[in-house]
Amino acid sequence: MNIDLFLSEQKNVLEKDIRALEAQIKKLPEDDLYCFRYHKNGSDYVAWYRQHEQDNRHVRTYIPKRDVKSAKLLARKTYVRHLLDDKKNELASINLFLDNRRTDRHSKMLEFDSPYRELLFEKNDWEYEEYEKSSDHPENLIVPAPKGEMMRSKSEAMIAQALFSHQIPYRYEYVHYIQGHPIASDFTILHPKNGREVIWEHFGRISEQNYVDTTTFKINKYIKAGYVPGYDLIMTFETREHPLSYMEVEETIKKYFL
Repeated sequence: MNIDLFLSEQKNVLEKDIRALEAQIKKLPEDDLYCFRYHKNGSDYVAWYRQHEQDNRHVRTYIPKRDVKSAKLLARKTYVRHLLDDKKNELASINLFLDNRRTDRHSKMLEFDSPYRELLFEKNDWEYEEYEKSSDHPENLIVPAPKGEMMRSKSEAMIAQALFSHQIPYRYEYVHYIQGHPIASDFTILHPKNGREVIWEHFGRISEQNYVDTTTFKINKYIKAGYVPGYDLIMTFETREHPLSYMEVEETIKKYFL
């Protein structure tokens, strides 16, 4: 797994979470809640206290049981504060790692123009032989992928990079004739353990109605032709608000191929 890419994604998630928690905590009381459990006359009890800092010491005020509403609100505030502290600590740790991370030298040896590349990989005949490939809108092939090919989106290139890193052979936009209809599958993968062909479709604009129509058409064609989702048909999805992550790609590869 590309740990730098994963941590960069996690950093973005943490920064977003921290902003949301900071906005939330501003709407909550300034005090925290301190809960104290004690044993008396053979029974266990819990006492609630409103707590704040004053002159470098904790100042606590007892909250009677009848005021459970205040205790719940303060408990929420205390939880959010601790969660915020934990996320800030995680973010600081990631920043420290990324700032001190040595250049990822081994992956550079696998790049398309690397003189080491042909010595490190045996070219799979199936993967590199000529095949019928989609000719639709070649102007949209703008994102470089690891085998020197161009793809239509960063997410597709990310999937290609992960497959390539795990030495899993694939063809991009290989045209299959599904029930007599030509469909250029995003990725046709030769399973590294059993040689079975597996199709991986990534649906990247699933919130757009026109794209949804195309998506349902393709899925319907695959299933009617006998493809089984989760067996020889893998599907991933994303929207602008919920983009595909590198971790999700890695988990998918681990689940189906490793």
